[in-house]
Amino acid sequence: MIMISPTIKIFFIFLYRDFYVYAKRINYYAINYGLIVPLLYIFSFAYVQPQVYFNGNAQLGIPTFIGNISLLLMSLTYNITSHMLFDLLNDRFTEYQISILPGRLFIIKEILFASLWSFLLVIPFFPLAKFLLGSIFVTSHISWVSVYALLYLAALCCSAYHCLAVCIMNKAEETRHFWMRVNLPLFALGGFWVPWHIMNSFSPWLGTILFANPIIYITEGLRQAVIGGSQFLSITTCVIMLSFYICIFTVLSFYFFRKKIDYV
Repeated sequence: MIMISPTIKIFFIFLYRDFYVYAKRINYYAINYGLIVPLLYIFSFAYVQPQVYFNGNAQLGIPTFIGNISLLLMSLTYNITSHMLFDLLNDRFTEYQISILPGRLFIIKEILFASLWSFLLVIPFFPLAKFLLGSIFVTSHISWVSVYALLYLAALCCSAYHCLAVCIMNKAEETRHFWMRVNLPLFALGGFWVPWHIMNSFSPWLGTILFANPIIYITEGLRQAVIGGSQFLSITTCVIMLSFYICIFTVLSFYFFRKKIDYV
């Protein structure tokens, strides 16, 4: 018989509680993030944009459309992890949790829940696109295993990143500056609209710098998994780099959360 320590039991009890609480809001998340946002992205970036910018060549709009899921993941994971900041300013249920759960396990629980909840909501994204776009969205080279492996790693990376951001911020007002000064530049230079190889051909110096942007490995990895081709970074490279950033963001979250809460 496998014995589970009381601490691990508490970890899973709190994780279950998070799922229970958010399950009550499933209509909000499913409609907004699972349906409305994907439909807008599909219509705007995979259907309308090629007609306007690419003389009706739908295939030229697909790389942009694929990159847009990074914004969906960033919005979702921030929406979920930011509750910790507001809780510390108001209800302070976080302090109760870390009174019976080690701080590092609490951070892992926050990151794990945000990544799993976000991943579940984006699962229909590409199947819905294929259903609505039909032959416009070519999936003859797609690797669904790679797509969903990268989607979860992307959700995990974004969750760890936003958990770190929340651990650093001390005021609700700072969230506005965070999105304007940090997240928007990451999007603009993370392959959100333009694939890395195009930016690199324009400026190899810029292309080299962009390797420090974790978003580039989300957009490039998914483009490689869906479209394929030597113009995108390899899936192996993207998996390794996303895993690296997940570890870095998590360890830094441990440090800044301890500094913020001063737990024992």
